[in-house]
Amino acid sequence: MQDSDDGSTELDFQTRSHAALRRSCRRGVAHPWGARGSGAESTRARIPRLQPGVRLPHREGRAGSVAPGHPRDRPPSQRLRADSRIRQRGSRSGSRRANRRRRGSRGRRRSGRAHPRLPGSCAGGLEGCPGNHAVAAQGTPRVIDADVVVVGAGITGVATARALARAGRGVILIEQFGLGHTQGSSHGASRIFRLSHPETHFIRMAQDALLGWRELEAECGEQLIVPNGGLDFGSVALENAPALAASGVPHELLTGAEVAGRWPIAAEPHEQVLFQADGGTILSDLAHSVMLAAAVDSGTVVLEHQRVTGIEQGPSSVRIRTDGDEITARACVVAAGAWAGLLLHEAGIELAVTPTRETITYFGLPDALALPTVIDDAVPDANEHGLLRQGRINYSLAAPGVGLKAGLHHSGPSVDADDPGIPDPAVMRWVSIWAARRYPELDPEPIGSETCLYTNTPDESFVLERHGRVVVASACSGHGFKFAPYLGREIAALTDDAVSAA
Repeated sequence: MQDSDDGSTELDFQTRSHAALRRSCRRGVAHPWGARGSGAESTRARIPRLQPGVRLPHREGRAGSVAPGHPRDRPPSQRLRADSRIRQRGSRSGSRRANRRRRGSRGRRRSGRAHPRLPGSCAGGLEGCPGNHAVAAQGTPRVIDADVVVVGAGITGVATARALARAGRGVILIEQFGLGHTQGSSHGASRIFRLSHPETHFIRMAQDALLGWRELEAECGEQLIVPNGGLDFGSVALENAPALAASGVPHELLTGAEVAGRWPIAAEPHEQVLFQADGGTILSDLAHSVMLAAAVDSGTVVLEHQRVTGIEQGPSSVRIRTDGDEITARACVVAAGAWAGLLLHEAGIELAVTPTRETITYFGLPDALALPTVIDDAVPDANEHGLLRQGRINYSLAAPGVGLKAGLHHSGPSVDADDPGIPDPAVMRWVSIWAARRYPELDPEPIGSETCLYTNTPDESFVLERHGRVVVASACSGHGFKFAPYLGREIAALTDDAVSAA
């Protein structure tokens, strides 16, 4: 925390760390970005930053086999598909994915498929690497070849890079800012994970994603989701309960009195509230850095502080220009979040999205991780404050090391993604009023705030679609983080089609 000139306290979110980040994703492996347990270095400092031309050596067969009963172990006809709420065009049948599974290629390189090597990289990998590389004369762009370029190192981009690299693709991941930056949509201490949705297909996607998160937890030896459950209030509960029942997902319908008896959360005595025990809190900063480390460990090459300035498709390849390099690839995945619309427009692909800047408010609340997450639209007298319109949702969840994180979903203004923004005081005031009503033990005076970007489609659907050799993987409308393992695999499968395009 930092004391400001007026005596108030502000949180330094960029340097706040989680203790678990002090441990390596793969125990016993020496990582080039710093020793394990190195103390109070910041979250950003602990995220792997590979110098151009440096990559971690691939570990053959590290992923192991698919567990029996896992969705990826089912026949192709029974595997989960992106459906009506995920726009997916140009995808072929699942035969290629089924063949990869039968060959046991998951986690192994395809024979003869080399990972990309940048000019000036060390032939022997990281061992004995002198550090920085003079890869070309200053101002001279490098010319690089790769299987796949992924644009954007947010959670969707790193999940996609991991899935592609584990399947044997040579992947370059490009980030216009530094890794772990706070300008986009993937930063922050926590996110809500939930199975509870009004649509059964989102429930199936969340179930698949949960298996993916558990797999990553087992791989890295860290807890990424705290299973503290989730509460849905008001019409949210009434909409979600039938879909959960139809999907066979256990859940409870509680009265407000029962809620107050279990947790220090206030509710009207006869109010109906839905509790789903599989919901929880994703430790999102940790989850992002672990996913990124897994992608790098699988052979992904990372270029940070490079903005993509152009994407041009040819008959057999796609050229990606940055302000430092020119890369020729067999396919390009655009997972650039709020920057995707303009980048794709310049490439001749239209993506109807609207970036908004959302305000997040933090409160002091002891033992918040012991409390379920909350999604709520049943706040008395809401319209008196002029902020909560029909369809607006309040949410809250634990912020490890801080207290409670809360916000008003889709309350931010439309913005240019490059314009800096500050938290909206009006939204903070409304969220304070709401949080004080739901949490009797909470001090309603905020202890910190920040912003993040949503990239919104008109119907809040996700966008997964292929345009020749370019795969669009963007626009999660503020609810995509939880689905990252699922989306990464689906995007990787769609990218395989792009790589093989005639």
